[in-house]
Amino acid sequence: MPPDTSEQLHYHENATQVFFILKGRATFTIDGVESVLKPEQGIEIKPGQKHFISNKEQSDLEFILYSSPSTKNDRINL
Repeated sequence: MPPDTSEQLHYHENATQVFFILKGRATFTIDGVESVLKPEQGIEIKPGQKHFISNKEQSDLEFILYSSPSTKNDRINL
């Protein structure tokens, strides 16, 4: 994820997502609460939780994302 970028606020009706940070610092906003994760840290986002990820740093952010079930046709943008 390039520097100074972010997703749009959204949620998933069915999917649980797990993010694991490889490089950089990720800022997550989940249900209005902001958390910053460093490399080798992870976070779980449950169905219905309104969230987005941001890269507020000046270097690229790299992470692994696992979604179950798939988020295809399961993203509600706010």
